[in-house]
Amino acid sequence: MDTFAAADAETADILQGHIADRSRSNYEGGNIKFMLWLHDSGRHANILSPQLFDRIKSVHLEDQQHRTKKGKSSTSQSSIRAVARASIRGIVTEDTETHPIILTNLTFVVFSRYLSTFKKTIKQRDRSPIIRLSKALFDGACSALSFLYLECGVQKDEGNSKELWTKLGAYKRGSSRRGAQERKKLG
Repeated sequence: MDTFAAADAETADILQGHIADRSRSNYEGGNIKFMLWLHDSGRHANILSPQLFDRIKSVHLEDQQHRTKKGKSSTSQSSIRAVARASIRGIVTEDTETHPIILTNLTFVVFSRYLSTFKKTIKQRDRSPIIRLSKALFDGACSALSFLYLECGVQKDEGNSKELWTKLGAYKRGSSRRGAQERKKLG
């Protein structure tokens, strides 16, 4: 047994403790939602790691078998969510094989497409307009992505990442303004 094993385990535990459990859980949930979107869109397979993509593909059929109490197809995707959560919790910074998302392949265009899904339909008597969700949801998605960068040890100031983080600030401000305009228009 390595004489430094206990010290290394304690160091790893301390490094994990820099983020509160509740925040870590929120970040995991945000990243799982993003991974589901990447999988379900079917157009961004090069962003999910090949190992994660293969595991998701293998449990996807399992999720399609799940039924609600009324016998309808379940949309919970619980098996895929479990695989995605395990992949986030299994990140080893130094081992890129354990990174669930290939962050160097992630571009602003792809992430902004994901953020564009943060909308809801407002039911009114004669129409059903669609409005943007609150700024807090956009901030949460960006914080979750930032957490992933931190866990994977990927720098935000290189290549696609630099453009992504530079444009995200402007996108969030513009989206916040647009959402306020939409809500004001609806009264």
